[in-house]
Amino acid sequence: GPYTLINGTRVADSLADMIDGTLDFSISITELGTQRSFSGGVEVFTGTDQTGSAVFETCSNWTSAVNSVDAMVGSWGSASLSWTNLTRTASCSIARPVYCLEQ
Repeated sequence: GPYTLINGTRVADSLADMIDGTLDFSISITELGTQRSFSGGVEVFTGTDQTGSAVFETCSNWTSAVNSVDAMVGSWGSASLSWTNLTRTASCSIARPVYCLEQ
C-alpha cells in the first residue's frame, strides 16, 4: 500500500516507489507531526542502503550508543536517494532520529 506521513501526506505509492530514487514528498515531520529542529544536523539513522535493504551498520541492532559503533545514515527531509542512505555511517554516540517504516 501507500506510505504516508502521520498527517496523511503521501510519500510513496509502494515499497518499489519508495526506493526508486525519488520520494513523492520528503519525510519532513516527526512522529508527533512537528517539524524537526535542525540544531543537531540533518542526519537520520536508517540502517539501510539505497535499495532499502538492511545493512550491518545499525548501532548493534539499535542497542548501542558508544562512539566506536556506527549506523548507516540518511538525509532528513530529502526526497532523493539520500533520504535512506548518504553512503556513509555515523557514530551511534550522537543522538539522531530513526526512520522506522511500517509495511
